[in-house]
Amino acid sequence: MECSNDDNFKRLVNISKVLFPLLLLVSFVGWQLYRHSYDVIEIKVVTKNVTWIDACTEASCVETPVFNVWSEDELFTTTESNYESIEVGRQYIISVRGWQLFNGKRKLIKVYL
Repeated sequence: MECSNDDNFKRLVNISKVLFPLLLLVSFVGWQLYRHSYDVIEIKVVTKNVTWIDACTEASCVETPVFNVWSEDELFTTTESNYESIEVGRQYIISVRGWQLFNGKRKLIKVYL
């Protein structure tokens, strides 16, 4: 006579055999959609600034800069070279990567002058 715990364990194993590959597939498809989510938009730069983020280990702490550019509608993070080429108050056509969900930051890839 088998124990009910053995039956429950077998059910859980069968469920995980189906759900785990499905979860991996959905995660992979979501990552690929995000990775290839490029968009070209026109923005007017309202302001820009640099914020510093601390990255600490047991040995030491290092501060790294994060370059932010604000448009009238959203916030972008970018590289130092793109940050230096942008002037406040001007309009630009830019290439961005990422989704505009939940007011998240999108990555500014390229500035077309």
